[in-house]
Amino acid sequence: MILSHARIASGEIVVHAWSSPHGIAALHLGEVPPVAAQPGSRPVPGVEIEAADETLSTLARALAEYLEGRPLQWEGALDVRGLPAFSLQVYECTREIPWGKLATYGEIARRIGKPRAVRAVGTALHRNPFPIVVPCHRVIQEGGKLGGFACGIAMKKRLLALESGQRTLPFGEMGG
Repeated sequence: MILSHARIASGEIVVHAWSSPHGIAALHLGEVPPVAAQPGSRPVPGVEIEAADETLSTLARALAEYLEGRPLQWEGALDVRGLPAFSLQVYECTREIPWGKLATYGEIARRIGKPRAVRAVGTALHRNPFPIVVPCHRVIQEGGKLGGFACGIAMKKRLLALESGQRTLPFGEMGG
């Protein structure tokens, strides 16, 4: 399998993105080992990395604008092959949370018709392979607590600050 790769950076935030012929395969907030990003590298058997294709280039431009403080304007395909149906429901619902708004894990569970699945919603979002595109950072606990974030609570705070117009807030002051 060949995956295209792009690195997008603005200020303290770095996003790595990979795409397959089926759509965006994964995003990662933060740096990755060079073998996962360099064209021609083979990070695992059967996978080769190449330079960004048009799908990825379009997402990269949209992510660069997002990191400059504008809502993400991208409607491309996600490569969801192999993801559980429940997670797909959670991701679809989470994508509907508008820029600058928040939802709770419980609200997501209710919206997908599984009101008792609050922890399962949290688990699905923790495993979200498409952060920012599926804006799991906008999901918080009941009562206003931030909850978790696979990329770290400091990054969750940073993304929420960016979406609230606080782009100049230093990352170090955002600590967990």
